[in-house]
Amino acid sequence: MLIKRITLTTMLLAALGTAGAAEQVRLPHDAFLPPDVYGNRQDRPEQVLIEITSYRLTLGNETIPQAIPGAQGSSAWLFLEGRSLAGGNEVSRAQVNLIDAGGRVLPARLDRSSETLMLYLPAAQLDTLMTLFSRPGPHYVQARFYANGTVWSDIHSGPVAVRR
Repeated sequence: MLIKRITLTTMLLAALGTAGAAEQVRLPHDAFLPPDVYGNRQDRPEQVLIEITSYRLTLGNETIPQAIPGAQGSSAWLFLEGRSLAGGNEVSRAQVNLIDAGGRVLPARLDRSSETLMLYLPAAQLDTLMTLFSRPGPHYVQARFYANGTVWSDIHSGPVAVRR
């Protein structure tokens, strides 16, 4: 009887532990992520969350002698500054590298030496970004770095009331 009770208790504790582990970790701005259909976002990620207070756009082009033919770099950069909203992570700057069509869009990364979040987006999204920043309401940039290598990053607006 004692063995059955211990076995039952062990099974109940294991089931409770598994249910808690399967539940997704809740963080600020979860509403801006798509559903986690593959279950890749189960652990607590390192989160960078910045409320954007200013931005500047730089468009440029550089030719380097003896460079590798066909090498593609960014020709447009959007620099974002603001205040950190993620506890324990004081990063307050982001650099968005806008990559021309055909270029490789890399995952977001955190440049610890400059305390800057580096994002890579298709240059075709520049008009959408400028439209977003021209609208009222708060604007945010976030990135989440999960232990399994999954990286999520986005630029989004906060809730904006619609006039009727």
